Amino acid sequence: MTGSMRSVSSVVSLVSVLMLCTGASFGETGPLELEASSGEISMLDLSPLASSGMITGALRFTKLHSNGRWAPSAFLGFRDQQRNGKFRIFLYQKTIQGLLVAGYDYALHDQLVIRKIIVEDIPHQAALRVKLNWNSSGTFRVMFNHGASHNIETELRSLVPFVAVSAGNAKFSL
Repeated sequence: MTGSMRSVSSVVSLVSVLMLCTGASFGETGPLELEASSGEISMLDLSPLASSGMITGALRFTKLHSNGRWAPSAFLGFRDQQRNGKFRIFLYQKTIQGLLVAGYDYALHDQLVIRKIIVEDIPHQAALRVKLNWNSSGTFRVMFNHGASHNIETELRSLVPFVAVSAGNAKFSL
């Protein structure tokens, strides 16, 4: 796909996501696909959200570029409006040609506060199902593949959701 076609595809997908978002919850938006070459990151801000809400969905790789500087990674994240902090759910290839791992991380003022791997040994084409709740006090509650939930306290309040991918192609269904 050429750069201009990718841009058109991203804009159409973004408009679809923005039209189907209601309040602080996402409806079924269908797949949103991003791609990035090895050593690059492709990121798309979605719509500004309220200080609390819920997202359920899935992310999966459709193609991995494992021969570069960066590991193939896909993110569903939230950043504050000033870009001082972010909370991300990640799916990435831990070792070259290895299986995928998933978890979450939280950074504040460019400093990693916490990173935790929750699910390991995920096949390359498998979808990672996620359920994420957050509230106005900055607490995130994350569940992967219908497993145990994890509560994470942050200083994040007014959030902008985003999706991102590096060194691969990933689909997001939110």
